[in-house]
Amino acid sequence: MEEYAMFVSRETLDELMATVPLEEVVVATGYGVRGTGRSKGIERCPKCGRDWTHIKINGRRNLFRCMSPSCGWAGNAFHWVMETRGCQFLEAVKYVATLGDFELPQSTKEEKQRLQRIQKCLQETVRFYGQFSHDYIAKRGITKETAEKYLVGFAPGGTVLKDHLNQLGFDDVFLEEIKLIRRVGDNLMDSFFNRVVVPIYLDNRIVDLYGRSIFDKGTKHFYLNGQKILMGYDEIVSGEPVLIVEGPFDWLSLKQNKVMNALCTGGASKFSSFHIHRLKKKGVPMVFIGYDTGDKNGSGQEGAIEAGILLQEAEIPSRVIQMPEDTDVNKLLRENSIEAYRNLIREALPFEKYHAFHTLSKIPTNLIHEYLNGLKVPH
Repeated sequence: MEEYAMFVSRETLDELMATVPLEEVVVATGYGVRGTGRSKGIERCPKCGRDWTHIKINGRRNLFRCMSPSCGWAGNAFHWVMETRGCQFLEAVKYVATLGDFELPQSTKEEKQRLQRIQKCLQETVRFYGQFSHDYIAKRGITKETAEKYLVGFAPGGTVLKDHLNQLGFDDVFLEEIKLIRRVGDNLMDSFFNRVVVPIYLDNRIVDLYGRSIFDKGTKHFYLNGQKILMGYDEIVSGEPVLIVEGPFDWLSLKQNKVMNALCTGGASKFSSFHIHRLKKKGVPMVFIGYDTGDKNGSGQEGAIEAGILLQEAEIPSRVIQMPEDTDVNKLLRENSIEAYRNLIREALPFEKYHAFHTLSKIPTNLIHEYLNGLKVPH
């Protein structure tokens, strides 16, 4: 690590670790991941051979630890790569950076040219899809002006994008590598098919593309990469509270209603140490969690709690907005005025209170009464 520190600052290494999820690194090195949430583990410890019930992933901090008393091996993505690939620290850092398309300060000329080519291809993809539109955009309450401002387009599918990019000199091997095309049987087809496409920027670069199916069946949400999603980060004001929401359409609705410090994290389960690192860089003093807390499947509530815990650990205060049943931000703003949403923001619960209420809601009432009756209240 000392050798590499001569070339890359600690801040850059921290950002790299926060940017590339450990789970992605583990899978890339040939190891499976089992379980869900906090019980997620790696199929086998490379050190002692114990199974996934022993070696656990801390997704919030991007760390792993083998809980076997005879092992206890722990570390971050760099430690994992050094062990599983038998390489030195410098090579491990480059490996993780390549996985996350992360440009290191000392990247070679070839690596820089590759990243520039990817960016050029993504920019052309956004421009190409921007020529197409679909009624679905207006159906979601997004005006033509907003769609044009944020480069929202439509992907008809087939091979229209592939054919266009081929003509510009981007070959199929490259397009498949960056996931803009995929194999369907023996054919190569566009990855985005019958989807509204929204580009996601970070540091003034396109880091992802989001595709929303125009149908409410099948896979509704599709991301080209699915990581490093912090839509709107380049626009927020440093040192001011921010509002985080789940999806790009929620974010577009907020921007359309002049809500400035809003961020989209790409889903209720996507909030991670990467987001914490970025929020701290902007000096964010308070986060309003605007996930879909009224959804019936509970994913928005669980996501709000996971995000709140991570923010709490980072000593960033947060409040949770309580959304109406089965209503996301986009739907609420389509059917109500922005003032109705501002009222919900004003009534947002401090995270500690929301977390406590959510926990209590899962406990039978008779047990709560039994517990309260057993408390000795001083007179």
